[in-house]
Amino acid sequence: MNKELHIGDRMKRIRLWKEWTLKETAAGITSITNLKNVESKKYHPNPKWLIKLEKKFNLHAGFLMNWKEEDPNTRFILQQIFYHNILDIHRAEILIHLIKENYQQFLTSLKNETIFLLLYCIYCYKIGENRKAKNILRKHLLINEMEEAYSENKDPLLRHSWLCLKGLQYNVDCCYDKSLYMLKKVSSLSKNVGVKAALHFEIALILKKIGKTYEMMVEARKARKMYETLGKYHANEAEVLIFLSIQLIKMNHLEEAKENIGKAGELIKETNSKETMTGVLFTKGLIQTYHQNYDEAVENLLLALDMQREHHNKAFILEIYKAIKDIYLLQNKKIENYQLMENAIAEKDDDIYKREVLIAFYDFILTQDRSNKMIHELENAVCFFEKENPLILTPDIYNSLGDYYFNRKKYKQAAIFFKKGHQM
Repeated sequence: MNKELHIGDRMKRIRLWKEWTLKETAAGITSITNLKNVESKKYHPNPKWLIKLEKKFNLHAGFLMNWKEEDPNTRFILQQIFYHNILDIHRAEILIHLIKENYQQFLTSLKNETIFLLLYCIYCYKIGENRKAKNILRKHLLINEMEEAYSENKDPLLRHSWLCLKGLQYNVDCCYDKSLYMLKKVSSLSKNVGVKAALHFEIALILKKIGKTYEMMVEARKARKMYETLGKYHANEAEVLIFLSIQLIKMNHLEEAKENIGKAGELIKETNSKETMTGVLFTKGLIQTYHQNYDEAVENLLLALDMQREHHNKAFILEIYKAIKDIYLLQNKKIENYQLMENAIAEKDDDIYKREVLIAFYDFILTQDRSNKMIHELENAVCFFEKENPLILTPDIYNSLGDYYFNRKKYKQAAIFFKKGHQM
């Protein structure tokens, strides 16, 4: 395979996007064989073809002819999108829309267009638009044919964008070891301390998923130290402090958690970041729960829930629901918990997300709800994640299902779940 970017890549990308056949595209310009050979990178096309194809495809003049031309201004914008994708997604969004509105003028260079599409995929993964990201990879970046060209490209921005994208993609696909490898590689190659800090935090979040608590805390503390040294990414530093506080509460290190959340609050005042304020409210809710101030805890958690909805972060929204659910369990509020679970399910029209909600509410379903319908749906959710993402399941879920069936004298079913819990 030719590992270099080639005008044939762009021609094929446009043709497939328009859903044209080789015959339809070649008509009046060249033979099907010639067009196929160009798309296969066997040789470069006659410039006259490119002028005719620009008209036929209804493209901006020069979009095919000048595919090798580099624009330093566009390059600077792409570099900023890379940084902001990792450090400030809202600024990345503004720059992405700027380029999309003037796509062909900005991205005449095939290399720049490729980098932009990689960066746009990263953006989509960061905001949870996973299907859109995969669609761009398949239809526009022709991932099945071009992966080697991207992974071995010598252009630093293109290669770093590719590694970062693959790290996020592997994370979404639950291939956590591969994700960690890619993100650590980007971190080692990057010379920007802010980017390094953000990647350390991204790595910490993945380590949390796979239960590597010590390594997770090390990476998160590295990120916090870097942000503190830089002294300018206050919202990012506050986010790391909130994360550390939540983990410290779980470890019963309340004083350190309070100290971190106090520092996070001070940083947020300087940035006026509502998104980060959500984390402060959430952490305060956890601390108040620990001190059995349940009404104040629920009040803060509901405020956090309302604020988080504005930012469409469904993963964190579910964490907030779980915290409120735990309080209602302690208070034996069955009706409130059932309504809470229904509200959580209604947050997103997605079958996988619904299963995640059922897993999050497993203890309520097994101890307070106990309806056959919900038990059945919970077991189906467990079976689904055993195949798709076993890391979402915990020994407590299996042991609770075991207890449920044991108390109903269904010892065979109980034994199956107890065994699975013991094997984890």
